[in-house]
Amino acid sequence: MERLHNIKRFIIESYPFGYISSRQKQIMEEISQFNKQEESFTYQYLNESFYCNVISMICLQFVLKNIENDKKLLITDLSLHDSVEYKKSYYYFEGCNDDGTYNLKAADNKKSSYDITVPEQLLLRFGHRSRKARKRKANNYLYDFAQYFELEFKGLVNNGRLAVLLTKDVYDNIIQSKYFVGKQHLFFSQICNSEYLTGSGKVHLSLHTDSANEPLILFCSNANAFVNYLDSEKNEFEKIYIFGDKWYMDNYLPDILSLPDLANESNTTLALISSNNIANNNDSMEMIKMIQANRNWLSDYEESFSFINVHTNIDFATCTTEIIHFLSEAKSDPSLRYLTKLIWSSLRIGASVARKNSPLFGSQINIIEEYLKIHKNIYCQKLIVYLRQIHSNRFGAQMKKMILKTVDNSSSHAIVVLDKLKSEYEDLFNLPNVSFFSFRDKITEDMYDRFDTVVLVNPYAHERKKWARAFICKRLIILTPQFFIDSIYNSVKKELCLIKKYNKENDFSKKGYVTSLISFLNDINRYRINQQQQAIDKNNIYEQMEKDEDEILSSQEVYAKEIEAQKFEYTNITNSEKVDVHKVVTLTQGNKIYGTDNAYFLIESSNGTLVKREVAQITYGDKIFNFNIPYADFSYRKWFKAASEDQSLLTNKDKRNDFRWKRAFINFINKNDYTPAMIQRKMAVFEDTSEHHTKQYYATWSDPNKIPMLPRKPEFIKYIGELINDDDIRENYQLFYDSSTAVKQDLTTTRDAELLSLVNKRLADVTHYRYSVGIVTSVSDVCIPDVPRIMTNKFVKG
Repeated sequence: MERLHNIKRFIIESYPFGYISSRQKQIMEEISQFNKQEESFTYQYLNESFYCNVISMICLQFVLKNIENDKKLLITDLSLHDSVEYKKSYYYFEGCNDDGTYNLKAADNKKSSYDITVPEQLLLRFGHRSRKARKRKANNYLYDFAQYFELEFKGLVNNGRLAVLLTKDVYDNIIQSKYFVGKQHLFFSQICNSEYLTGSGKVHLSLHTDSANEPLILFCSNANAFVNYLDSEKNEFEKIYIFGDKWYMDNYLPDILSLPDLANESNTTLALISSNNIANNNDSMEMIKMIQANRNWLSDYEESFSFINVHTNIDFATCTTEIIHFLSEAKSDPSLRYLTKLIWSSLRIGASVARKNSPLFGSQINIIEEYLKIHKNIYCQKLIVYLRQIHSNRFGAQMKKMILKTVDNSSSHAIVVLDKLKSEYEDLFNLPNVSFFSFRDKITEDMYDRFDTVVLVNPYAHERKKWARAFICKRLIILTPQFFIDSIYNSVKKELCLIKKYNKENDFSKKGYVTSLISFLNDINRYRINQQQQAIDKNNIYEQMEKDEDEILSSQEVYAKEIEAQKFEYTNITNSEKVDVHKVVTLTQGNKIYGTDNAYFLIESSNGTLVKREVAQITYGDKIFNFNIPYADFSYRKWFKAASEDQSLLTNKDKRNDFRWKRAFINFINKNDYTPAMIQRKMAVFEDTSEHHTKQYYATWSDPNKIPMLPRKPEFIKYIGELINDDDIRENYQLFYDSSTAVKQDLTTTRDAELLSLVNKRLADVTHYRYSVGIVTSVSDVCIPDVPRIMTNKFVKG
C-alpha cells in the first residue's frame, strides 16, 4: 500500500519528461517532505531543469489527497436538475419517488438513451456528483487513477484548489505529459483537471481536461494577472506555488512582492521554488527571508573559481576607452538609445572574439555603418574607425592563444560564450574534448559530471552567476580581457555583500559558495595591486550597458509592455483573435516583428532573389522584406461589408452560410438597439459555461468593421441561434462553423499564394507591391500570450 501511494515513484516509473537523475529524485523527495508539513517554504536548487517533474508530483499528490479525503455522494446534497454521473453516463437528478427510488433523466437526448429509476443503494454506490452533464459517455480516468492506488473514487467535486505561477514553456510541457495508469497512457489533465489563467484575466480549461469535473489546479504564466486573480475575494486556494527565476527579475518582481501578504490574509500557504540565481537583489532576498522554512543548495557546494586575464595592447585599450566615453555621454540622449545599444553589442563581441578579423564582428560594424548612413544627422564616424581598429587588432589572437593554453587534452571542458559567437568558436576550435555553449543556453541535468572545467569568456555579472551557481563542475575559469577585470571585481563584491547580509540575518550559506567568492575576490585584488593599473572610470557605463543588454536579451516583459502600449493603435481594426508570440525579431530603423510559431518571411538571398524563411530560421543579418499585402481578416471585412450591399457576392454555400449567421446576429442587435453590455447579459443566459465573454468581445462581433472571421468555439454560433430564435442556426451550428472555417481558410490560402508567388523572383522584378525592408539585429525567444493577431508577423515600430 505504501508503495502504491508514492506519487514520486509513480512519476519515476512513467518518466513523463525523460530520464530522472538522482539529483532530481532528491529534489522531489525534499520538496515532497516540505509539502507534507503544510506550511510556507522556499526552495532554491542549482538550475531550473527539475520544474516539470516537481510540479506534476505536487499536482498529482493533491489529486490523490482529494480522492482519499473525499466524501461519498449524499442524497441530501442533491438538488433538482443537478448533474450526476451514474455508471459512466451523465444524468440530471429529478427527485425521489414514493417507493424510495430516484429518477435520473438522460443528458444526451439521443434516441438510444433513456431515463432511469434507481434504488438509493445503487445510486450511492455507482453515482457521483458532476460539475456539469455531458452528452457523451464519462471517461472515468479519475476512477482508474484511484483504482491504481487502491482507493475508492467517490466523485471528487467541489474540492480544494492549488494555484501555480510558472513559465509558459513549463506549462506546455506539463499539459502534454503522459503517465502510465495500469495499461493506459493518460495525459496530465486527464488525471488532474486544470485550467489556465491568461494574461487578460480569462480562465480556460486546459487541454485534455474533462469539463464535467471540477478543476483542481489553476495555472498562470502572467504575474500581474495571477496576483489580481488571487486578490479577488471569491478565489480561495489551499496553496500557492511560484516556480521559476523569471519572477524575480526587475520587471516582474513588483508584481509578486505582495504574494506573502496575500497568502497570510487568506490563511494560505505559499511555496517559492526556484534556482540559486534568485539571490540577486535585496527585494528577492527579503521575500525569501519572510518565510522561515528554507532550503538553498548554495551552502552545499564549493567550487574553485579562478580568472585568467587576456592581454590587451595599447591600441585595443585606447579604442575601447574612446568608445566607452562616447557611450557615457550618449546614454542621456533618447535619440541615440538604439545606436548606443548597437555600439555596445559590437564592442562586447569585439572583446570576446578569438580571431583577428572576425566575420561576425565585421558584420556588426557594417550594421552600425548602415544605420549612420540612414541617420545622417548623427555624426560619429570616429567610432567606426575605433571599431575597425579593434576588428583588425591582434587581441583576438591573444584570446585564442589563452583558450588553447587553458584547455588541455587530458580532461573535458565546456566553453561558454556569447550566443552570436557560439558558431564562430565551434568552427575555430575543433577539439574533441571541448563542448561549446551560449550564455543563454539552459543548464540541464545532463551537463553534470560531464566536464572537469567550465570556461566563461568575458561574461556579464548575471551570466557569471548563472553558470557559477549551477555547480556543473568543481572548477570554473573566467577568461576576460584585462580591460574588463575591474567590472568582474565590482560585481563579485556586490554579490558577496548581498549574500553576507542575508547570511548574518538568516543563517544562509555560512560556507560553500561564499568561501569560493571570497577566494576569487582576493585573487582579483592581488592581481589589481600587482598590475598597479591606472583606474579607468568605466564601471558605471559597463553596469548600465549590462542592464540594457539584460533587458534586450533576457526579459520578455519589455516586449510585453511594448505590445500593451501599442494596442491602442489598432483599436479600429483589431478583432478578438489572440495568439502567442514566441519570437521577437529586432530590425534596423526601429522596427520589430512579433513572430508566431508558424510564421514565415521573405528574405533576400545572396544572388538577389527572394526566398521563404520560417521564423525559427531567421538569423542575425537577414534582410527581411515586408510586402503590403492585406491580411485575410482585413480582406474578409471588406468583403463582408460589400456582400451586405450586394448579396450576389455570396458565390458558394460556405460564403452564404458564413454571411447568414453573422448578418442575422448584427441585424438582431441593430433592430433591438442593444449595447455590447446588454448582449453580454443576454448571451450569458444561453452559454453553458462559467467563462462568459467580455463586453469588448461582443463589441467586435457587433461591428462589421471589426467582426472576426471565426469564433473561438462553434457553440458560440449555437448560442446566437438561441438568442435570435433561429432554429436553423441553433441546430446546425457546427455546419455554419465549418463554413466560416472554410471561408477563412480560403482567404488565408489566397494571401499565402500571393506571397509565395514572389518566391525566387528578383526584387527588381517585383513592381506591383509596396514593401518595407529591415535588417535583423537580434532575435529573442519569448513567450507572450494573448497578443492581437493583427500586430504579429509584420513590421511594427518598436
